[in-house]
Amino acid sequence: MVAETLPVMFDVVFDPHAQRHVAEHRLGERAVLDRMDEFPAFPTDAIAIKLTWYAVKAHGTTTMPIWDDEEPNAEGNPDRTWQRTITVDPESGAGLSAFIHRDLTDADVGSARVATRDPSLAPGDHVVLVAAHVTTKEIPDWTWQTYWWHDAPDAGRFAAERPPELHGAAANYLMDATYSTEQPCFNPWLEARFPDGLASNCVTCHQRAVVGAADYLPVTRGRLRADDPYFRGHLATDFLWSVTFESR
Repeated sequence: MVAETLPVMFDVVFDPHAQRHVAEHRLGERAVLDRMDEFPAFPTDAIAIKLTWYAVKAHGTTTMPIWDDEEPNAEGNPDRTWQRTITVDPESGAGLSAFIHRDLTDADVGSARVATRDPSLAPGDHVVLVAAHVTTKEIPDWTWQTYWWHDAPDAGRFAAERPPELHGAAANYLMDATYSTEQPCFNPWLEARFPDGLASNCVTCHQRAVVGAADYLPVTRGRLRADDPYFRGHLATDFLWSVTFESR
């Protein structure tokens, strides 16, 4: 598995409908999952979101890499190889306004230090949203949308057909989406670092979410057959890796 090298942290959050489903079926309990013969599919109004945050110091400047739709590398395009960076300066008055962001509090600074491997983070420092996966259960395979921050969001292929109603920080995020296992759909902050990550597909990755999976690699494209040996003896968790890895 390719390790993170930048000060990023992740959250996976459920909307109330998905959260209720998890609670009612005790999907957070590994012992319950191990006894299941069939996983209870999430309701059609369920939403799950994976958020990726980048730490920004309250004082001084923070350097952040930017992915400029670079050429794919078969070995992966990890963020440390991206060709360009920007400088974020919260004290400039405009440094944070371009991002969806929040401040670190006394309650969460400890976990932020561990996630970013930065013991100098302190209450009052910030985390800015650099990427998000959004999936909704409107169809059996869910819908798959992914977003990432860019300082030139009106340029390039991922800016096509941007809604004119977007304003403020929300307008600075590029988007990709898919409803098929064949079309490439990836997030540079999440999948680019893996081999062939820029050709990968959200659905293909998440269809492999099963209880007992060792990890989520490789990231590829294409549909697995229902009788594929990968699923033999394993309970599929309705495309949600968060259930697979976070159940206790």
